[in-house]
Amino acid sequence: MSLDEELEIIQKNIKLQEDALSIIKMQKEGGRATELAVKQFAAQLYRTQGMEYRVKQDIRITENELNFLLGRYKGAIIRNRPSSPPTASVAAGIPAQMLSNRADILQAEAELKATKAEIAAAKAAFFPSVSITAMAGFNSYDASLLFDPKSFAFNILGGIAAPLFNRNTVKANHKLSLAENKGAFYQFCKTVMNAYHEVNTALTNMDNLEKQHQLNKQEADALNESVKIANDLYIAGYANYLEVITAQKNALEAELNVVHTRQKQQYNNINLYRALGGGWRK
Repeated sequence: MSLDEELEIIQKNIKLQEDALSIIKMQKEGGRATELAVKQFAAQLYRTQGMEYRVKQDIRITENELNFLLGRYKGAIIRNRPSSPPTASVAAGIPAQMLSNRADILQAEAELKATKAEIAAAKAAFFPSVSITAMAGFNSYDASLLFDPKSFAFNILGGIAAPLFNRNTVKANHKLSLAENKGAFYQFCKTVMNAYHEVNTALTNMDNLEKQHQLNKQEADALNESVKIANDLYIAGYANYLEVITAQKNALEAELNVVHTRQKQQYNNINLYRALGGGWRK
């Protein structure tokens, strides 16, 4: 959809540049413009036409990739452009318990259980105390809970009775089990912290991209107006052809920036969904 929008913007600008080239050619015939101006306008038109074919090829590549995922050789890819870009409506606050849907946290939890550790205390102390927002929310985050020795199951194998001649082996196995338990617990805490920061980063990015998108739209609107003004001034003899070319170039880039920012918003939504373990359930 982003590529479709890019193509529309480029084709619109091609039409504007073709009109400008026609005007400059007529002015050259009337002695009001030079061949240099004609060549400059023509070069800009050729450049934009080249962009059109690049985007058309990108569209075809994307359609072929989607058809491949659908298990077919060819077929129309139906898409409808959203009426508005995504908003930061989910940034009000996300309970950290949602992180428990993530596959990597489920894996770390299973590995912790495999070492016969008591993770209930760790989860009870960690998850409910965190509310993830775009403002980080570190005021509700107690890092000391991650490394509290009370969360470890130090009594693993504590009740083992063994013959005296196996005492060293039993003690070694006991220490090994405790070490494995600690390692699994630290890995669990590390995985949860990483998930927390990924969600916080995505929420912050969502908020900043929304602001950037609004500013990009204002820039594009202003530059499109400048193109109209530059054309009128050029026809009236109050601006030179370089000002018109620069205005057209800047307007095209600004409009494409709007599309690219909207595309980044969509990608960020996907990253946030993935960071929250979207689709996974225990």
